[in-house]
Amino acid sequence: MNSFIVMQGETYNEERQLGIIWSPQRGKGGLVPHSWKVFKALTERRLAEIRIAPKEVKSHFTFKPVPGCQFIEKLGGKEGTIWGNVYYVNVPEEIRLFGYLGMQGAVNGAYTYRLLEKEGGTLLQLSHTVSGVIQEQWEEEHSKGWEYLLGTLLKYYVETKNKTEAKMVDVLTEITINRPISQVSEYAANPDHAVEWYENIKSVEWKTPMPLTLGSQIAFKANFLGRELAYIYEIVEWIPGDKLVMKTANGPFPMKTIYTWQEIDENRTIMTLRNKGNPTGFNKIISLFMTSMMRRANMKDLKKIKAILEKSF
Repeated sequence: MNSFIVMQGETYNEERQLGIIWSPQRGKGGLVPHSWKVFKALTERRLAEIRIAPKEVKSHFTFKPVPGCQFIEKLGGKEGTIWGNVYYVNVPEEIRLFGYLGMQGAVNGAYTYRLLEKEGGTLLQLSHTVSGVIQEQWEEEHSKGWEYLLGTLLKYYVETKNKTEAKMVDVLTEITINRPISQVSEYAANPDHAVEWYENIKSVEWKTPMPLTLGSQIAFKANFLGRELAYIYEIVEWIPGDKLVMKTANGPFPMKTIYTWQEIDENRTIMTLRNKGNPTGFNKIISLFMTSMMRRANMKDLKKIKAILEKSF
C-alpha cells in the first residue's frame, strides 16, 4: 500500500446524497477534518483531466463519489471509456472502485483510497489490485503513475489551490560550441534562424524593419506543452558579439530571453540561453514543472544550434 501525506486545513461542505455513509463534518471540539479537501480533490473533474486525458485528445470526465456511479471519459459523440465503477463510499474517509483503469484485455482491477487525519494533514493511502492476463510492465508503469498522480500532482493541487500567483521560472543553460564567437553570435542573434534550431518555434515574422536593433519587434508562433502560442519579442538590449536580451511585448507567457557569448579561444565559444518569466497562461500544476521542462527544451535547442554550426562552417 502506498501512502501520501497532504498538508492542508480548509473546510469542505457537502450535502447528503444517494447511499453515502457520511463522516462527521466536525469532530470533537468543532474542528473540521482535514480530509474533506483531499477527498474533494480526488473526485473533481479537473484533476481527472490532468491525470489521464491524452494531450492530443479532447475529453470530458465525470466522477461522482456515489455508489453505482461510474468514472467515465467521454471523447465526443458516442465514444468513451469507463475507467471504473464506484461500489463503496465513506465520505471523507474512503472510496472504492473496480474497473480497467487504463488497462486492456482480460483483466479487472480494484483500487481503494483511504484518507486518515494525521499530524495536521491527511495521510492518503492507496490499494490497487489487478487480476487477469497481466503484461509484465504494468506493475512498474502503474506504480510510477500513482506516485506521480498522488505524490506529486494531487499533493501540489491541494496544498497550493488558493495561491493566485503563478510560479516564477528562471532557467539558465549553456553549451560550448566549437566555432569562433563571431559565427556563433551572428547566427544565433538572427531571428530568421530561430526555426532552424528552436524545436518549438514554427514561424517568424518581422514586425519592424531589418536589421536587428534596439526596439526591433519580431512575431513568433510556437508549440509548447500541446498549446499553440503567438507572441511578439522586443529587443531591449543588443551588444553584438556579447549579449542579446529580448522580452515579450504580449502573449500568454510574459518572458525575457537572454543570449550571451563568451570566447574561450579563437575556435571555441560558450553560449548561454536564459529564460525568465511567469507562466500565467498555464494552469498551476503545469507551472510546477515548467522549470524542468523548459530546461530540457533549452538544452535540446542548444545542442541543435551546436550541431548546425559545427557542421555548416
